Amino acid sequence: MKLECMINNGCNLQGIDWEDIKFSWYPEEAGKCKVQRSCRILVAEHYETLLHNQSDYYDSGWLMSSRSIEVSFPGLHLKPASVYYIRIMAIYEEENAEYSSDIVKCITGIAPDDWKASWIGGSRMPGRNEFTYFHRSYQVEKQVRNAIIYISAHNHFKLWLNGSRLNGEVAPAPSHIYRSKYYLTYDISDRLRQGKNDLNCILYYQNCHGQNYMNGLPGIILQEYIYYEDGSYELWNSDESWDILEDTPYQTGMPCQQNRSISSVISYDFNHEAANWLQDGYS
Repeated sequence: MKLECMINNGCNLQGIDWEDIKFSWYPEEAGKCKVQRSCRILVAEHYETLLHNQSDYYDSGWLMSSRSIEVSFPGLHLKPASVYYIRIMAIYEEENAEYSSDIVKCITGIAPDDWKASWIGGSRMPGRNEFTYFHRSYQVEKQVRNAIIYISAHNHFKLWLNGSRLNGEVAPAPSHIYRSKYYLTYDISDRLRQGKNDLNCILYYQNCHGQNYMNGLPGIILQEYIYYEDGSYELWNSDESWDILEDTPYQTGMPCQQNRSISSVISYDFNHEAANWLQDGYS
C-alpha cells in the first residue's frame, strides 16, 4: 500500500533547504481516517540501495509516532548541493499493514559560501530591454551518476543544454539583487551525454524599473556539479572563458508593453541569428 509524501511542504524537490528539512505523508487511497502507529524514513545516496529498503546514508528505524505532518527526524543532516533518494514507510493501527512511498529524488540547494562561479555579462553600456547570448562547451569523459545546475540572472534567462530548453519563461522570479537574489536548480543527470556538451543561455535585461525591479547590471551566474559513478565530481562555472555575443537578433531599446514595465515589445530579426548556436555556440 502506498504513501504520498512531501518535503518542506512542496512537491518540487529541486533546490530544497537542507538545514531545516521536514517531511509530510499520507495514505494514497481515500477512505476512513487511519491512525498511524509508527513510521520510518530511509535516505540513500544511491537509488539501487532503496529498492531493498536499505540505506547507505540514513535510516531512522521504526519510530513509535502518530505524527505525519512536518516531521523532523533526529540525526538526519543533509549536505548542500547533493542528491538523495528518499522513501517513507508507515504502519497504521487499523490494518497493521506497512505502507510505503515511492522512491523520490531530491536535490538540496547550494550554500552561499559554496558559490565558486562568477557573474558574467557583456562589455557594452547596458541599454533598455536588451538581450545577450552566452555559450560554453565542455567534455564529459566518465560515467555520470548525477548532475545539477544552479543558475541566476538579472533580470531573466532562458537556458538550453545540448539544444534542449531547461527552464520556463520568467526565471528567476523578481527579487532584491543586493539582499536575496533568487536562483533556480535543474537536474540534468539524464541530459548530459558522453563527449561534448553545450550550454547556451539568453539573458534578458530590462533596465526600466518595472514592477519592483531594480536596474543593477545585466549578467548570469551558473554553477554545475557533475557527480561521477567512480565517486569523483567536477565543477563547471560561469567565468571569463564563456563565449558572449552581444550583437543578437533582438533589437535593444524597444518600449515596454505595460505602464508597469513588466515586459518589452520584441523585435527579432531571424536573418541575424547566429547559425546553429544552440548546438555549437558561435565564434
